[in-house]
Amino acid sequence: LQKVRVPYLMWQQHLVVRQHATGSFAALLKAVSRDPAMLMYLDGVSNSVRERNENFGREVMELFTLGRGHYTEHDVVEASRACTGWVVNVPGRPALRALPNPPWTAAFVPSRFDGGVKTLLGTTANLDMDGALDVLLGHEATAEHVAGKLYRELVGTPPPPGTVKRLGRRFRDADYEVMPLVEAIVADPGFTADAARGAKVRSPLEKLVALLQAVPPDPADGRVTGRRGGAGAGLRSLGYVPFVPPNVAGFPAGTALLGPHGLVHTFDLLSVYPSRPAVPATVDDLLARFALHDVGTRTRRVLADERDPGGRLALVLGSPELAVV
Repeated sequence: LQKVRVPYLMWQQHLVVRQHATGSFAALLKAVSRDPAMLMYLDGVSNSVRERNENFGREVMELFTLGRGHYTEHDVVEASRACTGWVVNVPGRPALRALPNPPWTAAFVPSRFDGGVKTLLGTTANLDMDGALDVLLGHEATAEHVAGKLYRELVGTPPPPGTVKRLGRRFRDADYEVMPLVEAIVADPGFTADAARGAKVRSPLEKLVALLQAVPPDPADGRVTGRRGGAGAGLRSLGYVPFVPPNVAGFPAGTALLGPHGLVHTFDLLSVYPSRPAVPATVDDLLARFALHDVGTRTRRVLADERDPGGRLALVLGSPELAVV
């Protein structure tokens, strides 16, 4: 949002991700690659035959498909050439008035496209954006890289090399359909292994959702996000405002969320309540609201010693048991 500066486009990209998240990764990749917010964020709108911009060409291989070590600088150039020609119809810009597409949508302009022959990862052809993405999808490193990332997201631990190769083959054989990959990961022994217990660190957004589900604000207090402060203020202090990641790689994750700043400012999420919430009276009932059933004796003792229900809620929010999954 800091670079795109059009909340509507960020919302539209969010809808694109939701549309394809449990369908085809190949379709998701192609849809996001020409999504207006992505074209603006990774400078696709300035990538043309006359002035090439290699930002998206590099990131699509490093982050979204192959991963590092599987492409060269020449491949970055050729992928960038293939992705030329795309613009976003921004209202009020004279140079874009002749575009036939509606405002705030993407359009392909043939005169901005590099129509020459490209050689990408050993494939030589007059590649356009979809052609280049097909070449990336055809490389075995893409299936393994994406499968490995999804494994780490769902399990919380790095997958063994053999598991990555097996999941990558399953992913490609399923034509990059996401749900068969999810099923294969969930069926993997690593998903329920002891090492996976407590391996995932909750993000500030996940903590906020857990808090609101466990102890909902009083509806009479109005919208919790519409008041000064509230949810936005808490997430802002934690550097975790939705649609405003610190860089193209996304928000911090894992142990990076366990530093002193993140742990202390977790309590800022309590500003979501306009007034004192109705907190369950007993420790067991409060923990059950958060679905915390394996709580250490030290945490239970600390909670039992706190007589104020609001203070007890804060202690659960900051507890080690809620910090990890």
